[in-house]
Amino acid sequence: MGQDDLLDTLLYIGGVSGSTWTMALLYSDPQWSVNKVFSSQGVHGDIPWWSPVNLIVPGPYWWLKTKSKDEDFSLSEVWGVLTSYLFMKHMDQRLLSAEASRDSTNPYPVYSAIEKECFNTNTTDAVWFEFTPHEAGFPELGHFVSTAYLGSGFEGGELKEQKPEMDMVQLQGIVGSALAHEDSIAEMVPSWMNMSTAGRPTAVKDHLRIYFTLNILLELLKSGIKDVTDLAKVEELQKRASDILLEEVPLHTMTKEEQVEELQRKNLALVASVQTWVAEMNIGLQKNADSEVPDCLQSRVLNLIDGGIAINMPYEPFLGKKRDVDLLIAPEFSAGEMFETLTLARDYAAAVGKPFPVIHEQVLLDKDWPKDFYVFPGENDQPTIIFMPLFNRINCKDEAEVKARMVEYSTFQRPFSPEKIAALQEIARDNMRNNKDAIVREIQNAATRRQGRRNVTDSAL
Repeated sequence: MGQDDLLDTLLYIGGVSGSTWTMALLYSDPQWSVNKVFSSQGVHGDIPWWSPVNLIVPGPYWWLKTKSKDEDFSLSEVWGVLTSYLFMKHMDQRLLSAEASRDSTNPYPVYSAIEKECFNTNTTDAVWFEFTPHEAGFPELGHFVSTAYLGSGFEGGELKEQKPEMDMVQLQGIVGSALAHEDSIAEMVPSWMNMSTAGRPTAVKDHLRIYFTLNILLELLKSGIKDVTDLAKVEELQKRASDILLEEVPLHTMTKEEQVEELQRKNLALVASVQTWVAEMNIGLQKNADSEVPDCLQSRVLNLIDGGIAINMPYEPFLGKKRDVDLLIAPEFSAGEMFETLTLARDYAAAVGKPFPVIHEQVLLDKDWPKDFYVFPGENDQPTIIFMPLFNRINCKDEAEVKARMVEYSTFQRPFSPEKIAALQEIARDNMRNNKDAIVREIQNAATRRQGRRNVTDSAL
């Protein structure tokens, strides 16, 4: 949007799941919206991502070493390091609350996650949790705490124990922690944890990389644990992982395909062994005195995980009166069926009583070969939604090519090469460039509708 001079029209940018990683990197430049330059150098590097060296260099190692001393240290910190250093090549230790005093030329960032227990129990009004520079909490419940106190202990609305605010490394570990949800592990295991069909050497090396990475992380965990019982639990996890590694597999009697399948089974067994170490953290929330706290939030520990498990597009923070948004622009590049995020957001809005534009069933028939631009016009207090599939009828000749592109640029795989990143950026730029006039038209329509509502209000007064 910066290339087409549309960036200044944005008031907010929302992120959920993997998009939050790029958001965090983007906002590390306090003037990014003015500079309008995004470098992809942060998402690749010369050191192989899987090298154990990456886990024991001073930055990540000492960050984990320090965090491991906290009583609520969990896998969210570990996943944050994997995200920040191994994938994004950037250990961003700034504080989100610091954005509150930055130059306001940047769109206001809103990061979203979900509360695992509330999601599992379908407690709809307590599922979504948001982080902003000023406050963090449950928007539907109205329970918030100042972001600077995120992680501190509260009782009856009063601060009882102040702890250091989480940095962006830990935040990324929470909002992008899809593997913290057990039901999603089997279907969402990253491709870098799967086997390549290239044959036995690659399959064996990949399996060993997974095991040794896990073992290094467990050693880091052990270094910060004093309690004998907790230490025994970690050592038991290490033993189970070791047993999986040492389990003999007659690879020499198998075809290459069978080798890949068997080693993938062992990889999934390694992942399953870590299921009890899900992303969790302790957050003190200042609760509204008149608001009841759902049963799923009665524990002192909140299990905040990747919001993409629920809806892989951050619609939730911008629905309703809190931000009173007129127009949402949704560049769609989610795994799964096209329009799924849109219909899930519609259903969520209906469940919590928030306005949402009508989605006609006829549009959903385009799911396998979508157009590049859809408008779902809002009426009264409904927002208008612009929906822009990344791969569409303009850049793909048919349904088969859309499917092939989605596989090529799938979410869970090894970090993209510089060439692949550049190609993806160019596709996104073309989509915006091709639809600039239509976007401007909808911005003007939204502004006209807003003015109309103001005139009605003024007349009523």
